Order: sequence, then structure tokens, then C-alpha cells
Amino acid sequence: MRSSFAGVSVLCAFGVAVTAQTLPGHAAEPMTTAGALQMYVRGDRAVVSRNAPAYLPPIWTIADDLGRLKPGLRIESVPAAETGRAVASFALEAARALETQDTQSVCRLIGATRTRWISATATGDFVRRWHRAAIALLLRSDCLPALEQEVSAALADFPTEPRFRLARAMVAERQLTAQLNDGAQPSGRDVRDAETRFKIAMALPPVAAEAAVRWARVTASLGQYEQAIGFTNDAVRSTDARLRYLGHLFRGRSLAALGKLDEADAEYGSALAAVPGAQSATLARAAALFRKRDAGRAEPMVAALTSRGEPVDDPWWTYPIGDGRLVDQFIAELRQVIR
Repeated sequence: MRSSFAGVSVLCAFGVAVTAQTLPGHAAEPMTTAGALQMYVRGDRAVVSRNAPAYLPPIWTIADDLGRLKPGLRIESVPAAETGRAVASFALEAARALETQDTQSVCRLIGATRTRWISATATGDFVRRWHRAAIALLLRSDCLPALEQEVSAALADFPTEPRFRLARAMVAERQLTAQLNDGAQPSGRDVRDAETRFKIAMALPPVAAEAAVRWARVTASLGQYEQAIGFTNDAVRSTDARLRYLGHLFRGRSLAALGKLDEADAEYGSALAAVPGAQSATLARAAALFRKRDAGRAEPMVAALTSRGEPVDDPWWTYPIGDGRLVDQFIAELRQVIR
């Protein structure tokens, strides 16, 4: 089917009318997936952010529409290879913009896009960046099977990529954490598998400190507090304030669990030196002080925290999503390799 869009004749892939662009002085009209996609492929990289969420179709509609597309789609005057890259990128941007609507549709859209538009043997920079953004999006969701599938696909294409190795370790971390939260004791096999994944990531300098501090948390959750403290060494020496904070926070928690409250207090103080005013370290420090029966120091800390108008960004709040906190940066970098 052909339809006219912005004065140019294009191939409409969905069999639906294409929405007209917004004219100056007029309110934006609801868009179709086809209309938004055509604008994106032709170079309008802001079409998703400009129209979501009010004017784009819901994420489940976009997932269904893109799922019906076939590889090799052509939009006139745009080479097929460039069209394919743009469709794959558009899918991620739509998923990011509408991720709060329906997590399952987001996960399904990412999986379908990988299957249809990302070659299993491709090793180019676009594919690397696409995997990185896709993993970041899935880390923000609760679709653990979809995350595991995407990480496996990314490692099949780039087996030595450090951040993909870290993501694989995070899959194991989530699996163990889910079992512990349900009151179950992970099997020895599950723990050994997680340890193997983390040791691989801990051997890769770009992610070694983060992998180690995450393994420290897992080890502590298994009750191995002395071992956990040792795994925080790289993090507390890092130049990255976020990692220093987490290293000292986790070290403090392990020391508190061992009853070493003075040492825990010092670690929480070091965490707050890295990120002043952070809530998690402040409350943990106050709890340790209350256990020491030092309410005179603890109560002012809690009072100052609860009276603060704007909370300080606490690295612990984004800890569960890892690279998910960087998804917008990764999507912006993905755009750079689309013509």
C-alpha cells in the first residue's frame, strides 16, 4: 500500500493510513506506528521522544505492528540495510518511551526485534550498541527470561565484551536473590554457577570492581560476611564515587551483621563521604548507632534526613538495574551509528 507522508510517497508497511505531521499552530494528532517509524527511518530521531506517550500508540500496539514486519522492509530512497538498523533502533526507543505501560510487551518487542532485525552473525558496532541498549532496557524490567535470552545473544556475538559478561553475572545475581527473597536456600550448583559468572567478570578490568562489589553483596546474603568484606576492596579504592559508596555500604552491612558496630559506623561514614547525605548509608549508620545505644548521634542524623526537602541521589536506589540507569545514554550512542 502506498500513502502520502509529508509530501513524499513512501511504502507503508502496515496497511494503515499514515498520520499527517503536526502543522505550526495545530495540536499534534495521534500517530500510527507506521507514521512514527517512517519519520524515524527518514532521519527524525526525536519523533519518539516528541510524541510519547501522549501521541504514540501504546507499547503493545507497537509491539504487534513491528512484529508483523518482515526483514528486508524498504522505505523509498532509504537503503535496506539502513532501514533495518533504523527499525531496530526505533523499537528500542519506543520501548524506552513507553516502558511503564506494559513490561511484558516491552520484553516481547525487544526479543522480536532481535530475531527479525539483528543478525545472529553480525559483529558490527551498531549491533554491539544495540545489544548494550537492549540489555539496559531489560535490566529495568522484571522479565528475567527475556534478559537472559538477550544477554546470551549478545555474548554469542561478542563473547569477550566486559559489560555483557557483567550482565550475565547479574542474571545469576537476580536468580539467587529471588530464591532468597522467597525464603529458599539456593542449591550449591546455583551458587557455583553464579560464582563462575562473577569470576569471569571480575577478571575484566572495565567491570572488575563492580562485579566484585556485586559478588560481595551476594556472598553476604548467603551469610558469608568475612568473605564478602574482602570482595569490596577494589570498589572502596575506585575513583568512581558510586562504586566507593556501594563498597563501603556493603562492607558496613557485613561488619554490622558480625556485630562489629564501631567498624560498621566508620564504613558508613566513608560511604557518606563518597555520596554525602545518601539515605541508605545514613539510615544504616543510625541503626548501628542505635544498636550501640548511642541515640545522641543517631537521632540528629534521622531528623536531618527526614527534614531534607530534596533527597540526594542514592546509588543503592539504582543498584538493582545496573546499566539500566544508563539506557538513555546508550540509546543516544546507538543513534550515532545510524545514518
